[in-house]
Amino acid sequence: MAPAGRGPDHGPAGDRALIAKLESALYVCGDRYGDGDLVRNDEWVQLTTPKVKTHYRNGVLRSVLAAEALPDRIDRMTAHYRSVGVPFRWMVTPSTRPLDTGEVLLGRGFEHLETLHAMVADSAAFPPHAAGNDIRVERIDEGGIDAWAECSGKGFKMPQAGIERLRVELKQAMAQVDPTRFYFVALERGAPAGTSSLRLLDGFGHFNGAAVPEEYRGRGVYRAMVLERMRFLRERGIRLVTNHCASATSAPICARLGFRFVCAFEVYRWSHVAG
Repeated sequence: MAPAGRGPDHGPAGDRALIAKLESALYVCGDRYGDGDLVRNDEWVQLTTPKVKTHYRNGVLRSVLAAEALPDRIDRMTAHYRSVGVPFRWMVTPSTRPLDTGEVLLGRGFEHLETLHAMVADSAAFPPHAAGNDIRVERIDEGGIDAWAECSGKGFKMPQAGIERLRVELKQAMAQVDPTRFYFVALERGAPAGTSSLRLLDGFGHFNGAAVPEEYRGRGVYRAMVLERMRFLRERGIRLVTNHCASATSAPICARLGFRFVCAFEVYRWSHVAG
C-alpha cells in the first residue's frame, strides 16, 4: 500500500545532522557517472540524463517549495521529462516542502515506487574480516570494468543494452580519476559474485548500490562487500557510513549487520512519457 503521501518523519532531534548528511549523499551521488545534467541549489536538485531511459538517472532529488508553487513546478517537470522522452522520479525526504508533496504527486498521476531507509553505521563497530575463505572482495581498476558491469547488470536484472550502457558509464567515471569513488567486486572461488561501490564525502563514506546475482545470494556475498568497504574506510580514519537501502531488500540485511535506521525517503515515479 502506498503511503498517505506526506513527507517522511524527521526523526529525533539528535538525528538532524545525520539526516542532512544522508540527504547530501543523495545529491552528490545522484549523477555518480557524471553523464547527466545536475542542477543544484539550496531549494532544488534535479538530474536529467536523456541518454538513459530510466527514472533512476532522471528526476527531482530535492524540492523545497511554497505550497502554491508546487502544482506549477510539477507541470513544468512532467513537460520537461516528456520532451526528452524519459520517465523520472521525485524524491520526498525530510527536507521536502510542502509536507504533502507526496500526496500532491499521487493526485497528479505519479505512482509510489518504493521506500528507501536512510541508514548510518560506525565502521569501527564491524569485524575486520569476512567469515570464510571462498569469498574475497577486491577493488577494481580499468581492467575489471567488463566483469563488474556484467555482474552488476545481472544482479539488477538489466537487459544487455543496459549492461552495455553501464560499461560505458563506468569507463567514463574511471577516466575522470576521481579520488572519492571506488568500485569493488566480490569473487567466489574466482568468479564475480557481486558488485558494490563507495563514495568518500565530507568526513564520511557513502555506500552506493550493491548487486548480487540470484545464484550467489544467501552465501554471504553482500555481507563480505559491506565488511570490506568498512575496512577500507577504517584504514582512512573514517567512521561514519551512510547508506540508502530499499526497505524490502537491502534494509533488513543492513539492519542485521549493524546499520541504524534514521529516516525514510519516499520515491514517486512518473512514467507517462508519451502523450
